[in-house]
Amino acid sequence: MHNAWYNVALDNRLHLATLRPGRLRILDIGYGTGIWAVEMKKLYPDSEITAIDIGNDHPTVDEDGYQVHHGVDWRPGVDFMQDDWGLKDGSFDFIHAGMLHSFVEALETGKTSSAESLVSGQAEFLELDWTPRCDVATSPSSSDVSRWWHAMQIASTSIGKPLDYPADIEAIIQRAGCTVLNHRVIDVQTAEDLFNLNADDPQICITHWYRIFMFTPAYKTLNGMSMALLTRQLGWTPADVAALVVRVNYQLNLTHSPYYHNL
Repeated sequence: MHNAWYNVALDNRLHLATLRPGRLRILDIGYGTGIWAVEMKKLYPDSEITAIDIGNDHPTVDEDGYQVHHGVDWRPGVDFMQDDWGLKDGSFDFIHAGMLHSFVEALETGKTSSAESLVSGQAEFLELDWTPRCDVATSPSSSDVSRWWHAMQIASTSIGKPLDYPADIEAIIQRAGCTVLNHRVIDVQTAEDLFNLNADDPQICITHWYRIFMFTPAYKTLNGMSMALLTRQLGWTPADVAALVVRVNYQLNLTHSPYYHNL
């Protein structure tokens, strides 16, 4: 999934920003699996890479089971809702945030004092808008997909972390005191063209990996996204959530599904 996002969104690059020569201080906010930070260290071996996240899923051993550090300053257990992230103000030349929707929401609500004070150069965000979009009149409000998304909107908004991706993201960033240099929007289809499986086509590649991430039973992506929100915030039973997720998965996974997301 990491490779698909960056192959399509950033033309097979780790970033679009033009970084100055020499030693850089780079921050990865919400490092996830740690892949981006590790690859950046390979690309900029003399630079200092700091990676923070609430979890602790970064790679700690190599393929042979030996301890490995990758030259990255890993800092797990960071609470992004707090003002102090344990980092010095104005200390980074480049900040990266990938798939960290709560950070965009924080920009909108003005809760980004930490990140704003840290960057003295450039920042880039790569986000998937989970809104299931449909350009044809085949998704009435009564459909399972629409019902699921409406419930997720209500539940996420009730805890102050709406899943709705702001349509005016450029204006939000500008109000935060930053200049927007580049903004791309890419469609991520939920249906895969079975008659044109050209692995070299970036758009087909991103759809293929999206479908693996979303519909492979081992991942249970929609179930994981939905269960806690809908049971805790809306009072649904686990059985009701699971049943709806099965129907939503079916509709999105159809060969001719009209739904897509924005990346």
